[in-house]
Amino acid sequence: MSKRLQEICDAVLIRLALGKEVSYFGGNDETIAYLANESLGELSRMQWQQMRRTATIPMTTATSYLLPAEMLYIVPDTLNAVGQERFIQLPAPTNEWWYFKTHQPSGIRYKVRITNNELEVLNPDPGIDLQFEYITRALVQDATTLQFKNEFTNDNDTCILDSELLIKDLKWRYGKEKGKEGWENDKLIFNSYLRTVRGQESGATTLNFGHGNPSISSEPWTDLYV
Repeated sequence: MSKRLQEICDAVLIRLALGKEVSYFGGNDETIAYLANESLGELSRMQWQQMRRTATIPMTTATSYLLPAEMLYIVPDTLNAVGQERFIQLPAPTNEWWYFKTHQPSGIRYKVRITNNELEVLNPDPGIDLQFEYITRALVQDATTLQFKNEFTNDNDTCILDSELLIKDLKWRYGKEKGKEGWENDKLIFNSYLRTVRGQESGATTLNFGHGNPSISSEPWTDLYV
């Protein structure tokens, strides 16, 4: 279960042998709360499994469709028309886009590109849904509305990312900001933990030396015992 921002900040101060604050947003010193958003901003530039969302856009006769407001980017090779086998290239190469736009050939499916937070579609196909995965920038759940947003604004907000990752990152940032000795070592500890979590995210790859064959063993072309 994700920790509240207050619990995250409490953990940081306790590990730094400092006293906890009653509140972090609206308190006497909001430094650690704003550093939490700095940390969140940098961590959000990495692709985490928790950040994946799926979007569906029903096509009509319109040629432009609003993309999710919190979308950071579309996951490569996930855009497709529901029920069809071939994935849609995004974005369409510029030369192809302008050729198809000016010549309007029939039977071409589908050419798309992103402009001004909209998905522009050449020759839309009414009744067909476009579907894709995207990476969201809205990593924080508001404590009151339960809606997702880009930053912490309340001590009771929670984040979808690993809480320990935020604690370790915030510990060295706050230590550095306050001139506390040892923050460099705290940063090394954070970097080590970050590598571990990133490794768990990506997983291991199975190596297949047989190129699809059940076994890599084979009979030699020459009798080696002669």
